[in-house]
Amino acid sequence: MNNDNKQGANPSVPPQYFYPSLAQQQNTIKLIDLYRIVLKHHKIILTILLIFTIAGVVSALLKPVIYSFSTTVQIGTLSTADNQGKSELIESSQTALNKIISAYIPFVLAQHYEKNPSDRGRYTINVVVPKNSEILNIEARGAINRETAYKQLINDVVKKLIDDHSRITILKIKNFEVGIAHAENVLASTKDNAKLIAANTERLNKTSELLSTQLKEKKELLAHTLKNRDNVNINNPTGAMSVLLIDSEIQRYQQMIDQVEKYLLIDLNQQRNELEKALSDNLRAQNDEQNSIDQLKNALVNISNTKAVVPVMTSTDSVGLSKTAIMLSFVLLGVAIALAAAFTYEFFQSEMLNKKNGSST
Repeated sequence: MNNDNKQGANPSVPPQYFYPSLAQQQNTIKLIDLYRIVLKHHKIILTILLIFTIAGVVSALLKPVIYSFSTTVQIGTLSTADNQGKSELIESSQTALNKIISAYIPFVLAQHYEKNPSDRGRYTINVVVPKNSEILNIEARGAINRETAYKQLINDVVKKLIDDHSRITILKIKNFEVGIAHAENVLASTKDNAKLIAANTERLNKTSELLSTQLKEKKELLAHTLKNRDNVNINNPTGAMSVLLIDSEIQRYQQMIDQVEKYLLIDLNQQRNELEKALSDNLRAQNDEQNSIDQLKNALVNISNTKAVVPVMTSTDSVGLSKTAIMLSFVLLGVAIALAAAFTYEFFQSEMLNKKNGSST
């Protein structure tokens, strides 16, 4: 059973009443007072709110539609000092950002304002570097009727950065081209030396063939001379003299044979070994020079100048506050100021009334 039934069943028990706390009564009184102040000064509130509403409508109607004009710039690359196919930025994105903000944008705007004094202070160009990125985003915001001017200004800023980096890349390209030309000249000279070595080897082979032929002939003459000596009668003076002459000739043939054999077996082989070594060294030198040329060409390919990834583009949708948001912000501001004005006016009225009552007392 509930409490009501219990109290009804026992009439001797007095009824129970619950009163709001003092804090609840004060909050209720404050809200009622505020409500009364709003009603009392509703004309002031409505007047101020109307003024701000009209101002918001006018601002929304007069405010031009703002669009974004932007492009993305890719910083160029250079080959590293070791030329191992790796590349590095011409300069860091942060350095490029500082140059654009502190130098290029002020310079471009100053030139534009010099030609168009009436535009002074009208244009603003912003540059940001996305986190952990090597690109630059250049953006400006303005009315669509100034699209051409904004795009031209951004293009001029990008051109200043490209021209600055072009000086570095052109010098680097020139150095690589000079290095390639020098390496190609060395390679051509090395190939000429290889032809000379091949020609000397060919002459050495022909010399070897010629000496081999001469050696064969000398041996045949020696054999013929030895055979003649055996047929000479050494018992008479004439025969003895003939033997002496034949022995002298045999000795001369033998010395010639020894010299030719030594030259064939030792000197020519040594020269041939030297030519073979020279040819091997030459081929290695050619290979080294060709590798140097390939590395320089690869390094040359890895050089790229700074460029705009895309042309300056206009955003498809407007940016910034919409007309509805502008009017709503004015209305909210008007409400806040109207309430503040009403409460302030009520405060001063209360103060003046208190002073008047105090002076009359």
